[in-house]
Amino acid sequence: MYQKALPRALQAYGIQYSNLLPAQKGYRNESYPVLLKDKAKTINLIFYKRDSDILERIKNANRVSEFVADSGMPARQRADERILTLHWANGVGYVAVYNYLPGQTIPWEAYTQKHLKLLGKTMSDMHSVLSKLDQDKLPNVAEECMSLLERMNAYFESSDVARAMQSKLQLSIDLSVLTKLKKVIDAASMLPAQQPLHMDFVRSNILFNTEGGELKVTGIIDFEKAAFGHPVFDVARTLAFLLVDCKYKDAIKARKYFLYSGYAKRGAAKLAQVHVKYDGQSHNLREELVKFFLIHDFYKFLRHNPYEFLAQNEHFVRTQEILLQLNVINYCSQRSGGGEMTDWKKRLVSQSDLIDLHDKLKEKDKKIVFTAGSWDLIHAGQCRYLERAKADGDVLVAGVSSNEAIRKVKGANKPILDEKIRAEMLTFLRSVDFVTILPEPSCAPSLAMLKPDVYITVKEDWTKNYKESKEYKIVTRYGGKVKVVPRQSTALSTTSIVQRAIGGHLGDVFKDFMTLRKDPLKEKK
Repeated sequence: MYQKALPRALQAYGIQYSNLLPAQKGYRNESYPVLLKDKAKTINLIFYKRDSDILERIKNANRVSEFVADSGMPARQRADERILTLHWANGVGYVAVYNYLPGQTIPWEAYTQKHLKLLGKTMSDMHSVLSKLDQDKLPNVAEECMSLLERMNAYFESSDVARAMQSKLQLSIDLSVLTKLKKVIDAASMLPAQQPLHMDFVRSNILFNTEGGELKVTGIIDFEKAAFGHPVFDVARTLAFLLVDCKYKDAIKARKYFLYSGYAKRGAAKLAQVHVKYDGQSHNLREELVKFFLIHDFYKFLRHNPYEFLAQNEHFVRTQEILLQLNVINYCSQRSGGGEMTDWKKRLVSQSDLIDLHDKLKEKDKKIVFTAGSWDLIHAGQCRYLERAKADGDVLVAGVSSNEAIRKVKGANKPILDEKIRAEMLTFLRSVDFVTILPEPSCAPSLAMLKPDVYITVKEDWTKNYKESKEYKIVTRYGGKVKVVPRQSTALSTTSIVQRAIGGHLGDVFKDFMTLRKDPLKEKK
């Protein structure tokens, strides 16, 4: 895009070069690595897109990035103090020169445990460094988020948008969530320990390299979204990206590696655990802000893409799935009287909300019971089992093994029904109060977050050494009880139902053939 302006910019900076490397395009800029002629090193010539406030953002980015670099971290530094102004037919643009940082960004499906831990540690170290830098002209992150919230609210309140979402996506959004998020942002804006933040600490802006067999972060780039506020905003922004980006890591592991193993354990900054109260209940501030950023990403998808093609965008699909689990958006039923929102999803709890669910139920002094299973082709034995489980407490939370979790245990041909269908079926049973989808075969992570008073499981699923299992140790460690009950039907199981159905069908198919099996074929005389 800026290739015609390259010679002019290089001449203005007095740069003698031997080679120009391929351009690297970002959201707000386009960079050209330039191999210098006399010093045998590479610099980066960056052209910035013509946003109205881009010059102020460039100056802020330079100040924050160079402060981070001065601490010894791998961030961009200017190779020349000047920011050149370029005059175009349709406006003014800017170009600047920086040192070149080695390394590569990684594709979104390639995140490993090491990448996530290193990402968390690097953000934590960066926050520790930036806590010593003043605000100066950095924008206030809470004010920027509030402005985004107002725009989103105006968009989703539009009747045209609501009709388009319903007819083309079969979706509706719960506008009350946006009202609650205003309270969340207000609460976050009043927290102490505010400081400069990156606010775009995502895979496209982090460079990795392997040196001597060790994975390292070799570049933190693109500080143009830098703002001032509590670090929980920065953490939530990155975590929202990771939940979508980590295609082969479930949400529990993404949080564990990035937040706890990386940011809190290996980094220099402290991971703040902040709760905010609204509607008479306590909410995890970080997770509420994650919700805000996911909604904003969803909003951007809708604003900048034809609705008809969104299903082809995997990032959109994954963002939509998370927001459905969080009950921010809902599928609309197609009824003759108009689209009505289905309410079964209000009883579907995401894994990240299990801690909050525990707190809310305990505030009401409720006894929590938890059980888990595949629930593929629900039958009378399973219904009796759930009724028995509910009798041990006030609230029954049922875990539904995800498709992937079942495949790991039972093979590629299972389950028969999708995880969302199985979860929805459970919500219609009178004994079940809440449902959560389990990403792994073990329900140990869910038990650790929900902390039920009673964990109920089927006898045949446990060996004689069940007291050595992770599930048993987790529940008994915090004072909960583990109850093992027998199957509630000896004749019924998903497998027996499938076998009976297949056997009956094959019997009908081969009936005519079976009558001919006794005698050899003969020609008619």
